[in-house]
This record gives sequence, structure tokens and C-alpha cells, in this order.
Amino acid sequence: MSSDHFFRFMNGYVATAQLAKRAEKSGFLVEFICLSAALLDGILRVGLILQHQIKTKSDSIPRDLVDQTNKDRIVSERSIFRRSLKEGVIRNNLFERLESLYQMRNRVIHRYIISDLTTKDVFEIAKKYKEAIPAVSKAIWILEKRQIELGVGMTVRGEGHTGLEKYNEMSAVKHGDPRLARLLQQDHD
Repeated sequence: MSSDHFFRFMNGYVATAQLAKRAEKSGFLVEFICLSAALLDGILRVGLILQHQIKTKSDSIPRDLVDQTNKDRIVSERSIFRRSLKEGVIRNNLFERLESLYQMRNRVIHRYIISDLTTKDVFEIAKKYKEAIPAVSKAIWILEKRQIELGVGMTVRGEGHTGLEKYNEMSAVKHGDPRLARLLQQDHD
């Protein structure tokens, strides 16, 4: 598989993180919930890649985790949850938490108008999503640490955090305009 697919995936991930921060800061609760769900899906996909690399002692990246064309079979968010549980990326309690969030998100998206769901409820659901992101990220950090210990896969010990300029470059590709990436970054500084 070409690393281009993975780089495109990461560009999308960074852009989604920018948009989610902007939505949170602006109080756009429904947008924040949708983007947070996408981030959780992305984080778990990275976890599945890391676990695959540990198991295969390689740096290969399964294409279905980072690229989907209109002709490809859909790899849904819920299938990513199930696959993450099955592959040991997450434990059952986190899986159940994600399943619950999925149900809440669907209620917000599909039944806000036709149910007794209130904006206060949506605020509480957004808080639960905000809390879930670091919990899922923690599971991935464990896999990254394991890759470093084993000396396999794509994770390497480094200097630390990628600079803001690099993130803006990555997101600019997904946003389709470098000026938009800088504007979105300024929105949440």
C-alpha cells in the first residue's frame, strides 16, 4: 500500500481535530459531536494499524483502515469499534462506552426534532464525547509504547510534538486551502 493513503488519512485527521476544536469553542454542540465521533473512529483506526504492525512485525498499513473510495466496501464506525475490541486495541468497558456514545450521537442527529431530547442533553452528550477522546487515545499510546519496546511498526521515539506549522500544512491539504487552515488555527488560539 502506498504511504500516500496514510498521509491523506492523517491530513484528514488533523483537519477534523481543528474543526472539532473550533466547534467546541464556538458552542456548536451537534457539529462537535459529529466531529468527535469522526476523531474517535480515526484514533481507533490508528490503533488497529499499530496492533496489525505488532502482530505482523511489519510497518504495513491495511488500506481499508485509511482509504475508502466510492467503490470500496464501507468500514463503518461500529465495525471499527467491534474490530478494536476483537483485536485487543480497547477493552470491553471502553467498547461499551463507545457503543453508548454511538447511540446518543444517532439520537442527536436523527431524533433531535422528534424526541424529548433537549439542548441540555446535547450539551451532556458533547461532554461525554470530550471525555472519551483522551480515554481512547490512552489505549493507543499503550500500543505506541509497545511498538517502541518491540522495535516494530511505524512508531519511533522522537523529539516530541510536531510543530504547529506542520499541522497547518497537513490540514491545509484536507481543507483545500492553506489560508483556511491558518484561519481555523487562529480561531482556537
